[in-house]
Amino acid sequence: MLPLPRQARPTISGISLLAAAMGLLAATLLPLAAGTARAEGAKIALPEIRLAVAEMQVIPAYASPRRAPHADHRMKSSPQTVATAWARAKIRAVGRADRARVIILEASVVEVPVKGKSGFLRRGPDRRYDARLTISVEIRSDAGDLIGNARVTATRSQEVLKGVRGDRLQFVWRDLSEKLVDDAARELQRQMQARLGRFLR
Repeated sequence: MLPLPRQARPTISGISLLAAAMGLLAATLLPLAAGTARAEGAKIALPEIRLAVAEMQVIPAYASPRRAPHADHRMKSSPQTVATAWARAKIRAVGRADRARVIILEASVVEVPVKGKSGFLRRGPDRRYDARLTISVEIRSDAGDLIGNARVTATRSQEVLKGVRGDRLQFVWRDLSEKLVDDAARELQRQMQARLGRFLR
């Protein structure tokens, strides 16, 4: 192999400058929230909830106002979307009588302006998203009578750096929704163990 001409050979100083420039660019462009969202959203990997009922229904009952300061209607992975998917995948009907209903009563996300400190090559947060999720589980007899229920509310907040928009903001929102649903699901399992234990299998 022919040697590179002297002027074409990379120098240590050139490599160092390139690495520094790339590091600076990455630090500037990474879509980080103030609380540092993970590269992958929190995975809701809790075990199945098996109920001794003949039928299970998931009802996404929350209706967004669809106007500021609400942001949930702009989210591809809203708390209601993630909670609905989790309930349908993880709560199973394994009995022969009675009915269960999982109702998502609230799944709101509200945008709140904040004042963050920004400096040279450093951006501070300029807004916060406050999320609230309320889930109710009802057990009704075949005649329609309420024979058991459990209800939980989970809240989370996430500050977002100035300039984060588009797909980067959707990433932060998805992470917020998944963590919120994970919190609610864990508490719901505890509440169901305490209040609906006789229906768990």
